[in-house]
Amino acid sequence: MIELQQGSADAIAAAKLLAGLGTDSRTALVDAALTAVFRPGEPLFPEGSGADALYVIREGIFHALEPDLSKE
Repeated sequence: MIELQQGSADAIAAAKLLAGLGTDSRTALVDAALTAVFRPGEPLFPEGSGADALYVIREGIFHALEPDLSKE
């Protein structure tokens, strides 16, 4: 478990979006972090769902796709 927590801490520390957070805030994120593994092509969340999480990608590539509303 310590290895997973360290991986989360490293990913959070490396995230430019989170660079302005203080030590206490980063520690709180690490303590609350969960690790998830996704298969290639598997969505992180259903299209149209509300935001309920912050994802920090530790490894791999994530593609954010916007639906083509003109086809609907």
